[in-house]
Amino acid sequence: MSDEYTLFDKKIEAIENLDLSKAKKPYFSNSRIDTISLCALKYRFQYVEGLRIDVPGYATSLGGAVHNTLEWVFKTIWAKDEYELPERDEVANKFLSIWGEVNLALRESVAYSLAESQKHEGLGLRILDLYHDHLVKNPSYPLSFIPEASDVAIPAVELELRAPIINLKTGAVISNKYDILGHIDLVASTAGKTSIQDHKTSARKYADFKIKTSTQLLIYSYLYRYFFKEGRLKPKFKDTKPSAKEKSVIFNIFVKGKIPELQFGSSSVTDTDLERLYYIVENCEKIIDSGAFIPLNNMQCSYCDYNVKGKSICLEFQKSMKIQGNPKIQKIIENLEKDGAVLVGKR
Repeated sequence: MSDEYTLFDKKIEAIENLDLSKAKKPYFSNSRIDTISLCALKYRFQYVEGLRIDVPGYATSLGGAVHNTLEWVFKTIWAKDEYELPERDEVANKFLSIWGEVNLALRESVAYSLAESQKHEGLGLRILDLYHDHLVKNPSYPLSFIPEASDVAIPAVELELRAPIINLKTGAVISNKYDILGHIDLVASTAGKTSIQDHKTSARKYADFKIKTSTQLLIYSYLYRYFFKEGRLKPKFKDTKPSAKEKSVIFNIFVKGKIPELQFGSSSVTDTDLERLYYIVENCEKIIDSGAFIPLNNMQCSYCDYNVKGKSICLEFQKSMKIQGNPKIQKIIENLEKDGAVLVGKR
């Protein structure tokens, strides 16, 4: 398997820089829409001023390690001519390899803890073991994506797609200024039904309402419909005949508890549902164009990255919106970096 995967990996490397969209306009993504909906001022800090705070920790690192392991699993399946799920031990060893890299990175931060590392390592292995059992009983066939201006098929696994925002039913332009961007974890065929799937780790189960109203699922469905038409989506395996139209958009939720659980939440996105996405985009654009990034005071303020140890960056920014040259803000930034935060520049 390793030799075959190496050859496949070289093939992917040859096309990994393929630009799936020539447009270079600013974009809306699920995280950006969620941020501006939660607090417009936080959006300004993070995406306008470029003060982005990434605090390392085991909870987010576990999600990333599980995610990267599943990417390897589905790309390995895709590389085969027939469906062959990697063995349980292979999946575990891949996760442990990725988790080792995570620990090396966390050792250099204040977040490192041997006990927490071992706890989350065991949790990750149990989650992947559960999901492996699920895939044994419910084989998911990763499909192939044919990018425009290319005759090379790539796996519909970990696709970053960017598209203009138009009404897919009428063709009307929703935004001239912004694109929509999304990272689709997997497009697969299960029992002959095509689904868009997203892998998530969560401390608790998702409420059905949260799944049904998810903006992320709307974005995935929009991008799927925009790109996977006119033959851009191809079946990989002979015994699958997926429909060109998605049957459902699915959250595969790995619930992190003492006893991990799997939750599968699905939603069928209609043209009417996409109208809600267009409405959200139009309102986000209006807020940004107005320049009025009004803070929304709520119970989440105490957990906000920009309100640390009682030193609220929000208050400082209300006095001065300039990051550079403000000694008070620079002092707060220095304290955050000492606490292990990574300040990422404007994106």
